[in-house]
Amino acid sequence: VLTVLRQLPAVTAASPPVPPDPVGHFDFPDPAAVFDGRRYHAFGGASTMTSADLQHWGPRPEYLARSPAWARDGSRGGAPSPPIRLPNGEWMIYYQADPKDCEQRPCGCIGAARSENGAGGPFVPTPEPVVCMPEEHGLVDGSARRVLLGSNESQPKSTVLYFKSTGFNTLARPARLWAGVLTNDGTRLAQPPINLLNQTAKWEARDGIGCIEAPSMLVQESEHTDVAPRFTLLYSGGDWTSGLNGLPYSIGYASCAGALGPCTKRTVDQPWFGPTFHGAVVCFVISQNYTAMPTFCLR
Repeated sequence: VLTVLRQLPAVTAASPPVPPDPVGHFDFPDPAAVFDGRRYHAFGGASTMTSADLQHWGPRPEYLARSPAWARDGSRGGAPSPPIRLPNGEWMIYYQADPKDCEQRPCGCIGAARSENGAGGPFVPTPEPVVCMPEEHGLVDGSARRVLLGSNESQPKSTVLYFKSTGFNTLARPARLWAGVLTNDGTRLAQPPINLLNQTAKWEARDGIGCIEAPSMLVQESEHTDVAPRFTLLYSGGDWTSGLNGLPYSIGYASCAGALGPCTKRTVDQPWFGPTFHGAVVCFVISQNYTAMPTFCLR
């Protein structure tokens, strides 16, 4: 059970963040949140919450309006990404589900669903999955963002989907992180996906245990037009149940030349960040179009 979404007071170097009392305790795995101009919407597993003031949160119905037609009976879609707004005004969300022809799990595909009513949905699944890679032992952790692919700032941004293939969690047959440019409507890959990063470090895998997953591309844009953006791929790794090689489930990162790589792993010998004791607090900032929003913490 996670303690979710607590607003912090102003933070200075002299006063490190000390989270106040939580607004609630929820079974809310892999949380993500977005602001759509009207309300805040948080997504965790197949659950959603919404708030107008960041203090009072209420549950919403499942984010998918119905089960995907291409998925196994009863599948409601898991591991949703935070929704992203496309230039046409629609909001898209990406999720994982098993296809009907799945014979042995894991075999997940990444699906898409659209909403014309803001980031809170409901989201209507598209008829077909966005991408399936059965040879990679299934996909999960899809998330999309709008990025500039070239150096010409007069060109429109593209929508790129980042996701994980499960593999077999060994250094010989690793989990992998991928990026794929989406079509303008956000429902299909416009070209084959690009492999950004593989499971190679000892803290990420041992004897079939461990993983790398949950890719998130951080784009740091400069206010100076002659300075190129910096691209950093953040990811989770290790064994989320009990840790590996004395290290807990942690966060690693790679430096990338662009939104589609190539990427160079920086956390080869050890992870960049991870909890060292139970009850550790991780803080992050919700942003919209690179505009800072309130800071939240998860415990």
